[in-house]
Amino acid sequence: MIEVENLWFKYEGSRSWVLKNVNFKVGSREFTVIVGPNGSGKSTLIRIMAGLIPKFYHGELRGNVRICGVNVLKEPEKVFKVAGFIFEDPEVQLITTTVRDEVSFGPCNLGLSKEEVMGRVKWSLEVVRGTYLENRSTFELSLGEMQKVVLASVLSLKPKVLILDEPSVFLETKAASRLYSLLKDLTMKLGITVIAVEHELDRVIEYADKIIVLNKGKIAWQGSVEDLTIRNIETLHMPIPLPEAANIAKHLKEERLYGESLTKLAKLIEEIIIPKNIKHYHVEYEEVKDLGEDVVALRNVWFKYPRTSTYVLKNINLSIKDRKHVGILGPNGSGKSTLIKILIGMLKPTRGKVKVLGVDPRS
Repeated sequence: MIEVENLWFKYEGSRSWVLKNVNFKVGSREFTVIVGPNGSGKSTLIRIMAGLIPKFYHGELRGNVRICGVNVLKEPEKVFKVAGFIFEDPEVQLITTTVRDEVSFGPCNLGLSKEEVMGRVKWSLEVVRGTYLENRSTFELSLGEMQKVVLASVLSLKPKVLILDEPSVFLETKAASRLYSLLKDLTMKLGITVIAVEHELDRVIEYADKIIVLNKGKIAWQGSVEDLTIRNIETLHMPIPLPEAANIAKHLKEERLYGESLTKLAKLIEEIIIPKNIKHYHVEYEEVKDLGEDVVALRNVWFKYPRTSTYVLKNINLSIKDRKHVGILGPNGSGKSTLIKILIGMLKPTRGKVKVLGVDPRS
């Protein structure tokens, strides 16, 4: 299905090879995860597989890459007939103003009938569990929703292979788990081969069939998830953080769990230590004293996107003092990105007042 042979690459003007003699194969219906630290060559490898190197990113390229029989280095324009690509930031892959137009864009360019196009739109949105998004504007989507729409757009082209570059980087833990569960379903139910680049194993270890570890442009280790034991990671000095399950397992030697495959161990630990009855929690806090002038002030801020009836932000009141570091937390779709866009003046509140350094950010 996918073959990478003797792959070397260095960017134009650089003396250092980013990839050094990379070799691996991915079989049909496999879910393969490529992991490694920053600078290990993961994104460069994806760019080569997508045919973007050396056409758009210039440099010296050696070796062979074949996807479903297509020689990517010689015929990069043909790779998109068999493979779909999703890059790190979903927002940069959105090109239209509505979800329906976005998902239908690819099939329309294939010259399909209107009935076939709309059938693919509905099918792909159903696959990504995003039918509720069809009539939405792309400008009002959360990053998690954008990810669904981009994935639906790619699936509407019916690819045999799906390649993703750090797809969970903007997703909180639960949303990332839902995404990887969905990708696993694509391999099992639709027969799509999936390759995903990730920075660490924790988010994907439960779903992957095969792991490839990159370090300094070389493959440090590759094999099935079942082969990836704690002993492998320690003795081979892999350049990736131990999954939480492996860290815990280090303290369970006396229980003879050391050496168990990480997938089995992760499930066991989850069953043992994660309470199933926790639904809500409450944090006690003391009232913050007035620390002086507000650098950022929001008063009774409400916001809903045009042509929608649901408020994304509801009666937000917030003060941020000078020289303070503030983190805004919440699950995907909770309104974090919308709030930031209001603070920088990209969006105007439906109701309420916003002041940044004493002035309206839209003035």
